[in-house]
Parts: sequence; C-alpha cells; structure tokens
Amino acid sequence: MAVADAAVATCLACAMRIEPANESYVARHAMARDQAGDTSEDVDAELHRAVAMNPRDSAVLRSLGVRAELSGDPAQAEQYLQRAVAVDHSFQPQWALANFYLRVGRMDRFWPAIHYTLGIIEPKSSDPRVVAPEPVFDLCWNVTSDSEKILAQAPQSKGLLLAYVRYLMRTGRGDAAVEALPRVLASPSAPSDLPILTDLCDFLVRENRTAQAILVWNHLVGHGLIRSTRLDPERAQSVENPAFTFPLVDRAFGWKLPRDEKIIVTTGDHFVAFEMSGTGPEHVELLSKVVPVLPERNYRLRWQVDASRLETHGRKDTGLRMHLWGSGGELSPACSPFLSGAVHSCSFAVPAGLSQLRLALRYDRPLGAVTPEGVLRLENVSLEFLP
Repeated sequence: MAVADAAVATCLACAMRIEPANESYVARHAMARDQAGDTSEDVDAELHRAVAMNPRDSAVLRSLGVRAELSGDPAQAEQYLQRAVAVDHSFQPQWALANFYLRVGRMDRFWPAIHYTLGIIEPKSSDPRVVAPEPVFDLCWNVTSDSEKILAQAPQSKGLLLAYVRYLMRTGRGDAAVEALPRVLASPSAPSDLPILTDLCDFLVRENRTAQAILVWNHLVGHGLIRSTRLDPERAQSVENPAFTFPLVDRAFGWKLPRDEKIIVTTGDHFVAFEMSGTGPEHVELLSKVVPVLPERNYRLRWQVDASRLETHGRKDTGLRMHLWGSGGELSPACSPFLSGAVHSCSFAVPAGLSQLRLALRYDRPLGAVTPEGVLRLENVSLEFLP
C-alpha cells in the first residue's frame, strides 16, 4: 500500500509538471500528501492553490478544514467546512461538519447538522448508491440514549423511519423500537413495507413485547399486507388463522411448519394435513406458533383431528400431542393423545407475568411403538376462557 501511495504521488507530480494549470492534478496531489500525514506548510500552500483554481472543490475545502482544526484554529476550520457545505449539498461535506461540531463540543450546532445530514441521505429509492444512514444513527447513539431526540432529527418520511427501525432491531434496542412504533403505524403501509414490518413483528415477539407485536400484526392484516385474522387476547382471539382459512404465514404469530423432508405438509379448505412416511424421525415438531395470552387467566385449548388414514398399528397412544410452553418451560403435562374423529381439549392456567405461549403439535415415538404411516389432518385450533 505504501509503495502504491508513493507511486500515485509520483504520477501526480509528473502530471502537474505537464499541466500545471490543471486544478484536478493539483488538488489530488495535495490531498494525497495530506492523507499520507504530511503536515508541512507546502501542503497547505498547495491546497490553497487548488481551491483558488476551483472554489467549488468541497474535498479540498474539507481537507483545509481538518488541517486548520489540527493546527488549533477551530474558527478557521468551521469556515472551511461551512464553505464546503455551501458549494456541495451531498452527504460528505455535511457529515464532516456534523462530526466537527461534535469534536469541538458545539451541540447547539451538532443536532441541526445531523438533521440536514439525514435529510440528504433519506432513502427514497433502492438505489445502492444511496448512502446508508446507519453511521449517522451510530454517531447519534454515541452522543445520547434519548431515542426521541434522535428520531426528532429525521425528516417526516416513512423511508427514513423504517431505516431507523431496522437499525434499532439490528442493534437490539427494543425500548427505542417501541418508542418509534406509533410513528410507524400512523401512516398507511405499502407492499414494499412488508419485509421490514414482518421483521419488526418478529423482533417484538422475540423481545417478549407481546402487546406491541400484536399492534404490528393487526396493522399488517388491516392494510391487507398479509391475509390472516386479527388478534385480540382480551376477547380470547389468540390463535391466528384458527380454522386454516388463509395460507400459512411462517412469521411472528403465524403457523410454522416442519423442516423435515420425510413429512409432507398440505393445506386445503380449513385444514392442514401431514403425510408421514413411517420412516420419519422419532421426535419431530409438526406445527407450532406463538399465542398471545392474558396472565393469570384459565384457558381451554380446543382442536379437531382426523387420524382415520393414519396407521398406528393398533396402539392407542399415537405419540401425537399438543404442547404449551412458557418462559419457564412446559406449562402442564402434554395434552392427551390424539384420537380420530373428535374434538379434543385440554385446560391450563397462565402464570403471572406471562403474555405469550408457544403452542406446538409434536410427535414423540412411544417406547416400543412403530412410527405412524399415513395422513393426519388437523382442523379448528382455538382458545377459550375458563372461569
């Protein structure tokens, strides 16, 4: 790298001798020396010569600003950086000015500079050349943990707001994501918003922020971004798509299917079916979902199965059961084994402080049994309150 830098400087020096009036050569040569750490006055003179030849060269103005700051003249540095911003409205000059104000402790000017910087890089398209806002968010969080203050700097645009929410999820800042949620849900959403909003719903579920996750889920349903049912735990509407009316949504509160190639899953009009080969795994989760509940309430879980086409070799215990897990483990012993042609149920109590459960249909081969072969059909899974 050092040899390459030296070669560049040598080539630029040669070019300047051939075309001494070429501002581009003068500027690049001076900036190459500056970036190499040359603090001599000769470099300053060359930078001044370049900016005299082209007063709109913001890169040279930024270099002069940094050198003035390092030499102990912040007032002169600010003038150069402000000139760079005036002649070039792109990201780099404004970003350099914001960082300068932070370094010299001018917070009264730092936050307005951040506001202008975010306005410049507002993601209005998917063009990869658009500057990502994450470095600006990082800088803001290094200054303050007040997410509302950071959010106030952003222009009132959905694009930048969603970019900020994506940043908060990536950095695990759940409280800040919740603070941003009212603004996210305040405006209509387009199909292009679906990936980030489903990511947000998943994030809130993982963070155990169930009430907020439900708001996002119902927003997605209400705006037609996903076809499913709304959730309302206060009315015991806790199982999304309970009758399998809609296509399964393998995200957030949706039904999650197995990843075992020996189990074929099909969906139809109000059912989901599992075709088991008889040579499948001895322990497997066939279907699962997150279920929002109310703490300290009693519930009955109800479901209907058709196992008439499932060969169990005469055993009453099929190994197929519903399970419910909370944060502390399984809530109660697994529900009774599946029998065909009946509505099944089991009751349970939700412990204090628990707002969501994990519901799963599992197969665990009983001791001495043969793995079932055939088709199991599941219908109508729901929760209801008990006194």
